[in-house]
Amino acid sequence: MVNLLIRRLEVTPVTFKEYYRVVDHRFGPGYRSKLHRTISGSNKIRTEQDPVLVFDEKRPDLPGRMPDGKNYQVKHYNLQAIIAVGFKIENERAVQFRKWANQIIKDYTIQGWIMDVDRLKNGGLLTDEFFERQLEKIREIRLSERKFYQKVTDIYATALDYDPTASATKRFFAAVQNKLHFAFHGQTTSEVIVDRADHQKKNMGLATWEGAPEGKIHKYDVSIAKNYLSEFELGQMQRIVSAYLDMAEMQAMRKIPMTMEDWEARLSGFLRLWDREILQDAGKVTAEIARAHAESEFEKYRIVQDRLFESDFDRLVKQIEAAGKS
Repeated sequence: MVNLLIRRLEVTPVTFKEYYRVVDHRFGPGYRSKLHRTISGSNKIRTEQDPVLVFDEKRPDLPGRMPDGKNYQVKHYNLQAIIAVGFKIENERAVQFRKWANQIIKDYTIQGWIMDVDRLKNGGLLTDEFFERQLEKIREIRLSERKFYQKVTDIYATALDYDPTASATKRFFAAVQNKLHFAFHGQTTSEVIVDRADHQKKNMGLATWEGAPEGKIHKYDVSIAKNYLSEFELGQMQRIVSAYLDMAEMQAMRKIPMTMEDWEARLSGFLRLWDREILQDAGKVTAEIARAHAESEFEKYRIVQDRLFESDFDRLVKQIEAAGKS
């Protein structure tokens, strides 16, 4: 399991010198003598890879290990032995270790993966090449023809711990479009459809649609929230998403790694910076109600549209008739 976790973390195996640092940090300096007594005593520890004793040698590279400052013959054990003893001895630090280890095992069992974000941020895995790739991804997102809220989700997907199946990801993807809409006009996507779709209004309240301005409005046009937004509202959204992409690009240029949690927090913080209201819930209108309302209004508007609509053929006939009269 330990090797599996290490591979899953994509962490280069630490050296024995680093083992000592880990051990000292987790259990305190006295842990090493307890390790030796536990392994050498009657209550022996067996790990998958025997022997647990790796090698003996003096360690001139670790001066001051003992209180007298002298170097002594030191026994070195592999990481499996260190972890195994952590589950055997009884002291406060060992209890802390077991909580830490059990949380890792629990997360791996539930999620199928585990990542040491702090080590990734502070270690040697986040190289210049990593951030160059991040920068390239962000610039490709900027140049893409994706919708503005999709670009925000694409940025989120560049997180170093990105998992498309995580509940945090599903929550972010479900909320991001509503969060952006609410920040600029105080309504979610469903609320703006219910509020603005009206068969008595010109073009049923739509500001744009697929065939605009001369083409017919179709049923699929009326359930898209951004079709009801004014040019000013759309322009405001596009500008803030562009600024958000600027911030993402700057983070990569400064070699600052971002997690899923970081990107979620940054979006809310970014909107607050622009003095925008932050959506705190899912809104008062469901997507199903909004769609039903829009389609109901469209059925009423269809009659008006069919009566008023002038096709290219109709216009051509009128031109011919007008030319004949002249």
